[in-house]
Amino acid sequence: MADPESRYRLVPYVSPNGKKPVQEFLNSLEETDPDAAAVFYDLIAPLVKKHGGALGMPHFKYLPPTDFSEIRWDGKDRGHHRVYCTIESGGRILLLHGVTKRWPKFTHGDKRICKKRYSDYCSGEYDYQGRLSNSE
Repeated sequence: MADPESRYRLVPYVSPNGKKPVQEFLNSLEETDPDAAAVFYDLIAPLVKKHGGALGMPHFKYLPPTDFSEIRWDGKDRGHHRVYCTIESGGRILLLHGVTKRWPKFTHGDKRICKKRYSDYCSGEYDYQGRLSNSE
């Protein structure tokens, strides 16, 4: 059952081969920085589901001039964890790319990955359920 407090849904991007890159990033974080993974699941994700982009800093930041935003939290050893996303109609927050960064800017490489995945998502080829079945 959905949380009645949640106005937004976190929806992972699914690649054509059925992979969910942000989920893979979070799974790897559970191995490398379990406390940071717990912070995401127990604190950050519920706040983003409740407030969306209105959550604001320090946990949510728009990245103009792009259409992307970042969900932000810190981990051990000065690791800054980011999940890049976009807010879609119907309260859907599409999770595109996850990174642990040690640099201050939204890099060209991360931007390129987000643009490619978002372009795929917006194409008529994107079938969330069909792609999920590709991973089985």
